Amino acid sequence: MTTVSLTILLANAMGQTGGRDVYIAKCSSCHAPDGSGNSTVGRSLKLNDIRPTIQSMTDEQLRQVILEGKGKMPPNKKLDDEKIRNLTMFLRDLVAGNPETGRAVAEAQAQPLAHVDEIFRDKCSACHGLDGAGQTTIGKSLQIPDLKAAVQNKNAEELAEIIGRGKGRMPGYAKKFNPVQIRQLAAYIQAFKKTEDQKATSAASPETAPHAPSSSMPVAPQPVSISTTPGPAARIASSNSPKTEKNEAVAEPEPKPKLASTPTGKKPPPTGRQMYIAKCSACHCSDGSGSGTIGKSMKIPSLISREFQAKSDEALVEVIKNGVGRMPAYKKKYSAEQIRLLIAYVRELAKTH
Repeated sequence: MTTVSLTILLANAMGQTGGRDVYIAKCSSCHAPDGSGNSTVGRSLKLNDIRPTIQSMTDEQLRQVILEGKGKMPPNKKLDDEKIRNLTMFLRDLVAGNPETGRAVAEAQAQPLAHVDEIFRDKCSACHGLDGAGQTTIGKSLQIPDLKAAVQNKNAEELAEIIGRGKGRMPGYAKKFNPVQIRQLAAYIQAFKKTEDQKATSAASPETAPHAPSSSMPVAPQPVSISTTPGPAARIASSNSPKTEKNEAVAEPEPKPKLASTPTGKKPPPTGRQMYIAKCSACHCSDGSGSGTIGKSMKIPSLISREFQAKSDEALVEVIKNGVGRMPAYKKKYSAEQIRLLIAYVRELAKTH
């Protein structure tokens, strides 16, 4: 980027005069006019560029840092609400490079997730399991703890910090999700512990839920079959003979006609793509490259490399059936035909790269 274009970029970012004045007066001597920390004071204090941090913070978190300070940064409790709002907006503009984009970024920072459960399923369940217990193939291999126990002594802020920055082999999601969305994920994980406590309370007090089914899923009432054709009981009821306990009959439901097609409710067999996403993508990545956090930590080879693709289908069948290294065997999970479909999908992945 040229000096001229950088000057224009900073001029656009500093167009909001109210917040700009506060920033220049209170912040720029340490953080530098562009937020990079490349000032005399910033270099001596070894300050980092504040722009990536600002991107991962909500307005409320920024307000708290501005008012109360953090680390080497002193508090600014004399700033009123209007000045804090102006400064916050200016910081958004500074990060984005121009005022209009800055406002869009600020709005995006407050957008919640529509379906938190789907995000947890797609991003977390391969390791942690849908229930957070970590009893998946990858979870057992990496010795991932049960989230219900792991979150017991952590508050929402601590969980959000782990989700945002990552921990150990777990990647950070601060660039993928905004702070509001990360808080939603933290609350979703905390709910695992609450659900477990509720189950324990119900088990300890059976009188509060008599005859409750053992399954946690509600059991839908079965529909009653009503026939318009008079059965034996209807004919007895319509006769003039006096009713007695002996001649009272109970109507039996008529047998349901057998369907020639697949029984209702039975899922169709999974496709190669569906099997790959469910069982392989967490380690091998969605593109087969194995370049993700788990793939790198376990030194997983690329499925789309020439070396791998040179292997015969028969050799790949053996690997999938019996496993290799840390990869589990799938001979009890998938049929021979399903394994062939999975191999065909892996071949297709290579063609698209």
